[in-house]
Amino acid sequence: MKLTKQEIWEIQHILKKEKDLMEQKSQEWYNDNEDDKSISLMCDSKANMMTALIKKLDEILKYNELTKSINNFNDSINSDNNINDDFKNLFI
Repeated sequence: MKLTKQEIWEIQHILKKEKDLMEQKSQEWYNDNEDDKSISLMCDSKANMMTALIKKLDEILKYNELTKSINNFNDSINSDNNINDDFKNLFI
């Protein structure tokens, strides 16, 4: 299954909201009680995981755009009859 750019943006938006909520919950639970601190750390950990997922989705978007550009470049070279075959082979 391949996700569209719009779908990835929507997932990132949801993850950002969840990350913000986890950071908020972390602050709410942080106090002198050890049990509360562990809940706070758990919320921080989840927020960090969501941040990592958001960054990974950014990398996927950049990779997809780069791949699309390379494919367009190759298509333009292959469709240009004025470029000799030796030059074409450099890019294929």
